[in-house]
Amino acid sequence: MSAARTALGEELQGLLDVSKEEATAARTEKHEASLGEVAEGEEPPPVPEEPEVETALREGKIKLMKLKEAAVANRDMVATMKGRTDAPSRHWSVLQAVCLSIKSTPDACDSWEKLQSYVASDAFWTLFEACDVSSVRDVLMVQSAEAIKATLEGIDTKNVERTHVPISMLMEWLQQAIVVHDAAVEVRKAKKAAAEEAGGTYEDAVEDNITDKPAEAPPAEE
Repeated sequence: MSAARTALGEELQGLLDVSKEEATAARTEKHEASLGEVAEGEEPPPVPEEPEVETALREGKIKLMKLKEAAVANRDMVATMKGRTDAPSRHWSVLQAVCLSIKSTPDACDSWEKLQSYVASDAFWTLFEACDVSSVRDVLMVQSAEAIKATLEGIDTKNVERTHVPISMLMEWLQQAIVVHDAAVEVRKAKKAAAEEAGGTYEDAVEDNITDKPAEAPPAEE
């Protein structure tokens, strides 16, 4: 894990630098396009700085992407949990939180035995790779960011890392997913406030849509 983090840190800084340059170029282009004719002798207004909430989201998404890539690359290591016959891991609630956060159904991950098989399945990895916590999602209460945060409260991260590397790797992704989710909410809040201040409306949802009932399965074809 330490070696993986070192490699990630070295690669991540380069990616962040490139992302910053691209964001600055895009912001400059948009600013220049919005300017009217500048009177002779006057200086055009400076390019606005990137809001902190947007910086946090942009950089957070890059780190999350790399953590997801690392987990997918180590899929075989995660799958070894399926063959373990020792006592259930005391950290299985963390793994359950990972599954719920990617919108797995609660009954697919409500025991250690189910989780062992589930995280080795294509179903888990399909949801994992498709998961986008930066967008507004329809989730069950147990799949919500607040429920996931409550599950992780009091977890000794170092202890998980020492005793169960596959779960630790997925937990690191989950912790960053929460950071990105919260940053995305703050960006949407800022956009809504700006729209309302300008006398307009913000049509999109700001928070995830939370329900207590799972979506109904489509009727079977005859």
